[in-house]
Amino acid sequence: MSLPVIEYSEKLIAFIDVIGFREMINNLEAGSPRASEIHEALERIKNVERASQIPDSVANDCTVSVFSDSIVITTKLDRVAELLWICGLLHSDLLALGVSLRGGITCGKIYHSDGIAYGAGLIAAIDLEAGSAVFPRIVLSDEVRKLAGDKHRDEISRDSGGVWYMRPLVFIPRVKGADGETASTKDGAEFFFAQVSRHIKQNIRTAKKPNHVAKWIWLANCFNHAAIGSDRLWGTLIPQIDLEEGGVRGRAAKSPPPFDL
Repeated sequence: MSLPVIEYSEKLIAFIDVIGFREMINNLEAGSPRASEIHEALERIKNVERASQIPDSVANDCTVSVFSDSIVITTKLDRVAELLWICGLLHSDLLALGVSLRGGITCGKIYHSDGIAYGAGLIAAIDLEAGSAVFPRIVLSDEVRKLAGDKHRDEISRDSGGVWYMRPLVFIPRVKGADGETASTKDGAEFFFAQVSRHIKQNIRTAKKPNHVAKWIWLANCFNHAAIGSDRLWGTLIPQIDLEEGGVRGRAAKSPPPFDL
């Protein structure tokens, strides 16, 4: 019996996982609101896989696999805009639940089909996430940055260490009101940023480890940067997070400000 021919080809590859997932699970209590939020976060990760099977969806040209709290997305090299949109929107969507992501996007050889993924390109994406992401962000290899070009300059930044990454909170998920209708851009932005602000401040106050505090401080700085000019982008002025606020001030002062624009 002859073995099937394996398509081992050059693709764009995103590897993304949830930060602190093990600790979240270990601290869960039955029936707690946090359990519902974590389950919803995993459902939204799974929704990317479901969307890849829907004709005419943005994710339709992608192959997606979900393993517990991790997701692998691969697509053609000329679909970088779509991949950035999917990853950026997923990150924003989960931040509204108080769940942060870290990931790496690169390009390389991979086999990815029917839930099986392997290859040098996938290893490179995993290594990029583990070695360079550090904070709650999705980092890009130099090759992916070149493929993205200048038209994505508002969505991509480079830190002082030379690492390219996607700006968090650039992509805003659609918000539905009580009537089931999609909210206006203004109302949706106000709801989304209010949720994210609440979770960031809560995590700064309650994080148990200094490096966890530093990650949420980094996100607070990202939030405040996104709030600048929000009236022009979304028709409403988003209040910045006050790092001098009670309960936040002391913890923020002890944390390094690792924020590069």
